[in-house]
Amino acid sequence: MRAADGSLRPLGRSGCQESHLLDRADVGGQVAGVRPGPQGGLAIHNPGEGWVSLPHLIQELADELVRRGGRLVTGAGRCSVIVEDGRARGVRTADGTSWSGDAVVVACGAQTSSVLAELGVNLPDASPLSMLVVTEPVETEAVTVLNTPRAAMRPHPGATFAIDHSWYEEHIVEHEDGSCSIDEAYVKELLAEASALLQGEVSLQAASWRLGRKPIPGDGEPVFGELEAVPGCHVAFTHSGATLGLIAGELTAYEVLTGARHPLLKDFRPERFATG
Repeated sequence: MRAADGSLRPLGRSGCQESHLLDRADVGGQVAGVRPGPQGGLAIHNPGEGWVSLPHLIQELADELVRRGGRLVTGAGRCSVIVEDGRARGVRTADGTSWSGDAVVVACGAQTSSVLAELGVNLPDASPLSMLVVTEPVETEAVTVLNTPRAAMRPHPGATFAIDHSWYEEHIVEHEDGSCSIDEAYVKELLAEASALLQGEVSLQAASWRLGRKPIPGDGEPVFGELEAVPGCHVAFTHSGATLGLIAGELTAYEVLTGARHPLLKDFRPERFATG
């Protein structure tokens, strides 16, 4: 909903977040370090939106898991769910190694739908090819999250930025082995668009870029919960990994340990696709 002052206050299942639709000409006066632009250009400014370095967060959680007696198995390749007597009983790794358990959580990002398809479960997938660019360190006053027509950027550790968008998705090539590539010219074009948003003589340079499928369920909404068709098999499939990761993990753990359905996950059950 747009208010008289131009602010947008979207109401969703997760509540509301302060958002402002700004004309580019007004951005410089309201957001530090951001260059004002021509009249008519638009940007969505989220003043209260935070950011997280996922590699650091994942490492912290992994270390805590080990401290608490858990075991991490990396490089296992594509895994499948072991089902016995109609119930999930463990997983089998790519090399045939089996791991048994009282419950299984399938959280494979964009591969989640294909893993569940082996169980006869239809979970629509809308994961597009995407790219994320991390810049070299840069001196700027900009410390906010911006979503503009040509570049979406957020702060990143070490005085860098993480930048992406969707306009170049059609230029990403996915190869038979699952790897992806893109002409570097599009990386430079994205960085030029982002550089133009910052005050001063800022020229953002790429330190790295990663390509792959951005995990998005078929209807765009998160999918959490135990499969009715395969008891003991829980699903966690969402694009909002950084935003929902901690609460989703807590609620999933609650359901795994208690066997009860948490009311906060009511609208995000996988069975909605079977009934929708």
